[in-house]
Amino acid sequence: MVGFRQAWRVSGLTKEHAIRQGPSFHQFGSLLRTASGTIPSGPSSSSVTAARLLPLARKMIDLRRCHDEYVLRRAAHQHDAAVEFLVCFAAVALGLDGAPFDWSAARNLSQGVYTCMVDTPEIHKQENFPNFDAVCEICRSFIAARQRVAAPDRPSGLRVQAEQRDQIEGADGEFGYEPTNPIPADGNWYCRRLRCPLRHPYWYHRLGSIGPGPDGHIVDQVEAQCFGGESRIHLFFDMYHTTPSSLVPTGLSMGSEAGRGSTRGRVSPFPEGLFDAK
Repeated sequence: MVGFRQAWRVSGLTKEHAIRQGPSFHQFGSLLRTASGTIPSGPSSSSVTAARLLPLARKMIDLRRCHDEYVLRRAAHQHDAAVEFLVCFAAVALGLDGAPFDWSAARNLSQGVYTCMVDTPEIHKQENFPNFDAVCEICRSFIAARQRVAAPDRPSGLRVQAEQRDQIEGADGEFGYEPTNPIPADGNWYCRRLRCPLRHPYWYHRLGSIGPGPDGHIVDQVEAQCFGGESRIHLFFDMYHTTPSSLVPTGLSMGSEAGRGSTRGRVSPFPEGLFDAK
């Protein structure tokens, strides 16, 4: 339960963010709606609009990461950032619904989601995470598309394809286990062939984006649990490199395609939600 003093403080935070940031993120949601679920990103798009949207898209992804750390890892220092994410998302939701902006509506909606997040985190993950995933995926798509526009000589596609690398140039830290040294590979191809120390395949799903890696590409975080249940790990991928690395994280190995999952987004409950996956 949220205590009175904490509720009073959260009320102040949500009001502040709703007034200060709500209008921009509401317009962001309105643009998503009028563009039929996509953000303008091509050469014909207004450069002013793109310039305004790009930092909002990046901020949504960054705040989502903070929110997930607070909910999934109980990282208390991310509490205020998690609250900020809920307010920004509430403003986006109002824009998506075509409702006029009202800072009090954004505050009230975010406070309702906050209560769910704190009091019933499992319900919060089941009911709210899919909506968060959908908006953040559009944000990632927009960022990737802007990179494509900025470098038109690169191959087309939502993810700007990069040449094969065993390891990202400038990488630092333990391969695959740290975002500063992501695996350059398509996550589905790689995870379906991955084996735990006991040679079991993995269930896997993508938790989300954590921001740019050593070469500027967006890095994605993937959670995996082996079929035997004894190995549960988090891996980091640079999926712009669609031709896979030949390296394997410490303690793991590769085999024939047998793993099950998807890098489209989070699965809840995990891994039970994948048990019927083909």
